[in-house]
Amino acid sequence: MNAISTPVQSTQFGETSLRPTIEVRRQLTRKEKGQKLAQAVQHAYESGNKLYTKDMFREIEVFLAKHSWTEATYITLPSMIGINTKVAIPSLENDGPGEPQLVPFPVIYPYRKLMNLAQNAFEGETDEELVDPSIPEIKMAAFTCPIRISTVFTMISEIPHHQVEETWSFIEESWEQSSFRIELLDMLNLVDRIPKVSRVVCLGLGNLAKTLAEDNIYETVEPPSTLPGYRNYINHFVALTVAQVIGSRQANRLSPDTEPTHGQQSSLKVVAEDFSYSLQDKEVLAKAGFQILNGYGTSAFRVVDDETILVCCDPRRAVMEIIADIARPAAMLWIQDLPEVEQGDIQTEYWEFIKRKFSFKKYEDSPRTIQLLQEYTKYEVEVKAEVLRTDLYIRNT
Repeated sequence: MNAISTPVQSTQFGETSLRPTIEVRRQLTRKEKGQKLAQAVQHAYESGNKLYTKDMFREIEVFLAKHSWTEATYITLPSMIGINTKVAIPSLENDGPGEPQLVPFPVIYPYRKLMNLAQNAFEGETDEELVDPSIPEIKMAAFTCPIRISTVFTMISEIPHHQVEETWSFIEESWEQSSFRIELLDMLNLVDRIPKVSRVVCLGLGNLAKTLAEDNIYETVEPPSTLPGYRNYINHFVALTVAQVIGSRQANRLSPDTEPTHGQQSSLKVVAEDFSYSLQDKEVLAKAGFQILNGYGTSAFRVVDDETILVCCDPRRAVMEIIADIARPAAMLWIQDLPEVEQGDIQTEYWEFIKRKFSFKKYEDSPRTIQLLQEYTKYEVEVKAEVLRTDLYIRNT
């Protein structure tokens, strides 16, 4: 510590002498130091540094695909402040024989979540230990990197392939006459201009086989055909319909209100990724025309660009915040939270089932998400017959 000599008047001899005075640095509390770390995260973000990059997602996918391990390890990833940080990966060793295989799963934190984590970063320390008010760079890097790695069991479903395929065919027939499809087409007809598009990229449209196995409530309650588990099937038909309508219009330069003839029908390439896809799902979807990405949940972000229509049917993920950092898609189709309904609009027991099955937690929009949406024109599908809401965003330029 620094010692500063100051003149002190002697009371005994009436003389002026020099006595060292110690300058003590003020101690920070846990809350104050957490606030300081959160401010550092905010400063890095507001300086324009990217929280998410395609290179980051590429590093994750390449690392996880090439490595296998039974002991805990780590992956080195970049942070917003330009310093690499080590992200821990738990052990993939199963607790007992006969259990499904454990696989790593990237957890992507949004900006608001990182701020919250930073504010509580020192909860495990005592106030007496927090004498040094500085924040180590290693701590800064850890809280300006949005990736954490968790583990999940490999998706295995006992539902036979033919049952998934039969359900797909059944829903396909119902979809052609469904009110949801009609209202989706009406919305697309309202769009007079769509930027050039080369593909549809789908994120989190939902598992097919596993959903059939879980939804035993259907034995006693007959749900609308667009709700889970049929909703996951419908999500995929939404993507196919958008690809066909926009693809035909773009290929033949048709006006929005012109129905393509059989010879004019065309379709955009449709790419899909969902970490929960089972083998049965992938086989059925591939046969239906989907190109399935076999990554760890972040591969699809690498193929999103300015000529993409993004379809996302899982509002629990902060996908828009990621997109705000990496691309400006031509269009984004977003199936939103299930709206609140008054008792009696649908069967009470089914509504309770829906609320238990889907948490629909949505993070508060980040500044970059707000900026992203300002660059788009919004169209809405008002689904009257089902409790679904779909928003379409078209890039303005």
